[in-house]
Amino acid sequence: MNKLYSKLIKNKNILYNYSIKYKIECGIVLKPWEVKSFVSGNINIKNSYIVVINKEIFLRNSIFNPINNNFLFVKNDDLTRDRKLLLRKNEIFKIYNDIKISNMVGIILSIYFKNKFIKVNLGISKGKKKVDIRNKIKERDWNIKKNRIYKSNKID
Repeated sequence: MNKLYSKLIKNKNILYNYSIKYKIECGIVLKPWEVKSFVSGNINIKNSYIVVINKEIFLRNSIFNPINNNFLFVKNDDLTRDRKLLLRKNEIFKIYNDIKISNMVGIILSIYFKNKFIKVNLGISKGKKKVDIRNKIKERDWNIKKNRIYKSNKID
């Protein structure tokens, strides 16, 4: 992997349940022990989402576990606290309109180092219904079968 984008933590099952409208890269405010836990890979962003509070955007429900027992000062409330995301005003306004008015969901796609800063890749998306998921699976299976038929009937 490129040194610019090292230490990547992905939210893998998001594309299965959500259709993404657009993506935004932003910064995140972390405490020093949270940075150490990110470097060691002790982060869970599976159920995390975005919340807009007082014209600011926060990451909610992400779990940063301390790396060892030296962090006795860390409370259980600190593990899942709301973390502020750093965005421009026009981006905050756009996300606010999509979440509040259009009934979309802000989700975390990945967290990574870019140069020396920790960045978060946000996705503003709409949830898929069961019918959409089934249709997507059927379409993918049909494309696989179609490619097999084309390969088997190909004349050299």
